[in-house]
Amino acid sequence: MKKLVINQRDYSGLVSTICRDIVLSKWKLDYVVGLSTNGIIPGLMIGEYFGVPVEFLSKNVSNCGMADDAYGIETKQKNILVIDGTNNSDQIFSWVKEDWSSSCFPYNAEVWDKIWNNTVKFAAIINDDASDFKDLDYFGSLINSIEEPTMVEFPNNLWWVK
Repeated sequence: MKKLVINQRDYSGLVSTICRDIVLSKWKLDYVVGLSTNGIIPGLMIGEYFGVPVEFLSKNVSNCGMADDAYGIETKQKNILVIDGTNNSDQIFSWVKEDWSSSCFPYNAEVWDKIWNNTVKFAAIINDDASDFKDLDYFGSLINSIEEPTMVEFPNNLWWVK
């Protein structure tokens, strides 16, 4: 298995690529959701770059407040970027879609279909093209773990042994 070690300089460059792509798309985000698996640090970086708030979400905890913002129950729909380190086989992005649309506000599946990739967008530092999740809007770099099995190591992984 190939090991892809990303140093801090390259990591910052990959986050910059995502920021650039967001700017070029002319999409204006209201806040960023950094997923606890590896999205907290890039979430903070992107939030700081765009001057927007950052929230954090763990797969162990449902957050209906974010789903409310996405659906527009109490206010107008907010533009939310959900980010993680990798889009791979762990299905964290699919979990967000399932959690928000079924357990929080399952009012109308057609509305949720219009929300995904319009007002709620998904980003990852590394996009594994072999992932089942195909709704990624932004990414820093692309790999394919079927063609070449790859383990990704970010600068913050195992920082205490480096």
